[in-house]
Amino acid sequence: MKLRGYFNLDGWVNKMFLMNISQATAVVDLIFCSEDGQEIFKENLKLNAGELFILNLEDKEPLRKRKGIVFVASDKEVRCSIHMREEKDEKKFIEYRLPKIE
Repeated sequence: MKLRGYFNLDGWVNKMFLMNISQATAVVDLIFCSEDGQEIFKENLKLNAGELFILNLEDKEPLRKRKGIVFVASDKEVRCSIHMREEKDEKKFIEYRLPKIE
């Protein structure tokens, strides 16, 4: 399955919540691309059945001060959401679930 979403670390703080909802271990690839489609950063994960993984995108040096598209590819059923909070005003935030594209 594949999911697609948007990230923005240019004045925003982003956290990604990724959960394996299957009953088996999932192999997950996270691919972050710039707005023009250039790959910026890639991370591979293994999530146990039912495991929730929280990723603070600020911790990933290649993503700092960047924005673009994130693709999530998994061999099992996963759910993913992104929480974006404006750096200057903590009351302004966006939270959404990444839609399935395949």
